Amino acid sequence: MYNIFYAMFLTRFYTGKDKRIYTKERYNNLTSKLCANQVQEEHIEEITEKYRIDLHIPVILGIENEQLDKEVHKDIKRDVEKFINELKQSTNEYISPNIPYYLESSYNIYNHDKQILSFCIRYSNYYGGAHGMSYKICYNYDIKAGKRVALSDLFHDQFYVGAINNEIEWQIKKRNKALGYEAINAFKGISDRQKFYIKNGELVIYFDLYEIAPYVAGILEFSIPKKVLINTSYIYSK
Repeated sequence: MYNIFYAMFLTRFYTGKDKRIYTKERYNNLTSKLCANQVQEEHIEEITEKYRIDLHIPVILGIENEQLDKEVHKDIKRDVEKFINELKQSTNEYISPNIPYYLESSYNIYNHDKQILSFCIRYSNYYGGAHGMSYKICYNYDIKAGKRVALSDLFHDQFYVGAINNEIEWQIKKRNKALGYEAINAFKGISDRQKFYIKNGELVIYFDLYEIAPYVAGILEFSIPKKVLINTSYIYSK
């Protein structure tokens, strides 16, 4: 678990053909009060002739449950390594010397209280082809239970499925009407492994590129007002 008095900011630079490694470490002397619900950042940058990596990764502080703290950092590390490995593997088939491949990331911390920790990392990459891709990976944890949670874990019954589906369908009709055509046309209802995050207690459902609409629509998000879930057992309904 990260020391409550010393939060580490770590930046790693890889440059040139030999990929020499430059490491900078800065320790901030913080009190436990300042550390609570705070975030530090790990920056990973690697530049070669074939690709560029520029990742900004959150380091979550203030998690008192040591096991959960380890799980959070393990989950983040697993996904970071997955994207980096995919990029480097793709360079073995590199055929466009004038367009270097890239992998970038940014993040948002949406909810960090005594009940739920919810944050997302957005990865953008280009491995050749007509355009790059974007992926939003969200991490949701029940602080008291000490575990990562699925959407169904936020409710004690199945009434939420219909409520959320109806709300999303209504929002889709509203958006399509504003555009003048059915830009979002493949929504069939939320899935058992539906992606989501919680922003200040409010549930947000989102869909990957191409999942319910063409690429140009981007990653689509739908905020579900608490009043929509008033008759469900949503943990933040009150």
